Amino acid sequence: MIAAPEALRRLREGNRRFVEGARALRVGDPMEWGTEIGPMVSEDQFRLVCELVDDAVAAAEREVDHRLDSLAEEVHAQ
Repeated sequence: MIAAPEALRRLREGNRRFVEGARALRVGDPMEWGTEIGPMVSEDQFRLVCELVDDAVAAAEREVDHRLDSLAEEVHAQ
């Protein structure tokens, strides 16, 4: 089990790396060779992406809750 400060440091580092990676993506015209992400072309596509993001956020919240519960149990056991 890792301590709360270390867990938070790892979470912040993961978030920082994710944001850096997202910012580095080349957004633009999907017909151009260097484009990595293009525009949404339909409302269905937009809804699907929103659902995927919502699922990912919910999974992350469950993981954080689980880790906080584990940490609380560890602290109370001491």
